[in-house]
Amino acid sequence: MKFLAFSDLHGNLKALKKFRKRISNINFDLIVCAGDLTNFYLNPKEIKKMPFYEEFIYSLKKPFLMVWGNRDYNKHLSMKFPLKISFNLDKEDYYFKEWYFTSQIQKIKSNSILISHSENSNLKQKIPILQLWGDTHIAKILYRTHTCIDLGFLYRDEIHGGEPMFGLYWIIEISSNQKLSIKWFPLEINVSPEPFFVLKGKNDVDEYILPWYLKNKKNFIEKIIGNSI
Repeated sequence: MKFLAFSDLHGNLKALKKFRKRISNINFDLIVCAGDLTNFYLNPKEIKKMPFYEEFIYSLKKPFLMVWGNRDYNKHLSMKFPLKISFNLDKEDYYFKEWYFTSQIQKIKSNSILISHSENSNLKQKIPILQLWGDTHIAKILYRTHTCIDLGFLYRDEIHGGEPMFGLYWIIEISSNQKLSIKWFPLEINVSPEPFFVLKGKNDVDEYILPWYLKNKKNFIEKIIGNSI
């Protein structure tokens, strides 16, 4: 099984257009979004973008699985963004061959991929093959009892501090013997400085994929990684 994964688009259609172009020649089975596809929480008029999201998903001709994030929910309207063409993992699991995608910890089995918007560390004895989330906007691969990926962001807007920035997406393959192949790709290419750089964690195995503007901010990086570099 080969699938694409991303999180936190925050309603930026320019980034969605770039993403569509980048993946147009990739052969994959499905796409996973770990939430904050929209900016519905801050802007109720975001609902006018519905045709663009639906046309993008329809054009893929592949299953589009997602969980909803905090930006996808408008508290004033008391509703989530009403995107119907996607497969809602908040309500139902999705099966693909011998694998299945779920957002429910109690449903985790040995062939599960757990998807959530925010990190969920309360797994106890239920161990999936792979765990994916977004929300923090700091992409990383963490090797625990199972592999965990913080997908970072596909687009970070000015609300999160600093200048807006195009992010990254992932191509993940799982073989029949549960061997993982994980690769990430910046949405914006052929630019200087390079959008992201990689640092190892304190165990020299975990990887942190950090945006270029943090390169000289040692104290902040130490807080993220948790060790001196």
